[in-house]
Amino acid sequence: MTKTEHKPKAKVLVSYVYTDHKAYCRHLYPRSYFQLSYEPRECCYVDGRKIPALDSLPTSEQIAAVGRNYAIKQARAGDYTHILFLDFDVWPQRDTIQRLLAANTDIAGGLVAARGNVYHPIAHRYSDETTLERIKLHQRDCKGTITTGGVAAACMLVTRRVFEFVDLDDYYGPETIPGRFTADDEFFCIKALTKLGVRPKLVCNVRPWHYAEDGYKYKCFEEAKKWDANEKLS
Repeated sequence: MTKTEHKPKAKVLVSYVYTDHKAYCRHLYPRSYFQLSYEPRECCYVDGRKIPALDSLPTSEQIAAVGRNYAIKQARAGDYTHILFLDFDVWPQRDTIQRLLAANTDIAGGLVAARGNVYHPIAHRYSDETTLERIKLHQRDCKGTITTGGVAAACMLVTRRVFEFVDLDDYYGPETIPGRFTADDEFFCIKALTKLGVRPKLVCNVRPWHYAEDGYKYKCFEEAKKWDANEKLS
């Protein structure tokens, strides 16, 4: 590339998956999409109208996998350079996409707190990549941008290099890998590692709110706050 040439700007497909299991946070969408300031981006909203069997799947992991897989196929068919997987119960920072793009990596995740515990990030390292034994991340670990074993697809940016070759066609639920609980987003990251040698990075200055049915929203290593459907969102 010469000095006068410019790298094309990333085009991002933002993926949402909805069933009535997430009815409690219905007020977040589509405001969470319009909250994002990055352009160009487009929305891929997946619910039971697009996948009639979605509501009847036995686990939330399978619902997420089938919905996210739909977005992957849409992105492959289009001219998108990235997919941002964003959960329905997540409220992002305005510059989430810009911050994840700045990591300049193939899988970049935000620091998402587990519902119910601000000190439990949905991310991990492995003590051994062959045994896939997970190591919990602590606050002292989560500074800057760090390489991990898995990050939450609740807020995860993936490049075309990955989603062209990695999907969730062969994910059948938490027991897909015998003898362990494997969520769909971890399974996706494991496939990216084994097929492409890609390890996800956790971008620790991306900290969305994670909403829970208990009436609280959680921001990793920061705070929990009460919420209601009429709250002011910013």
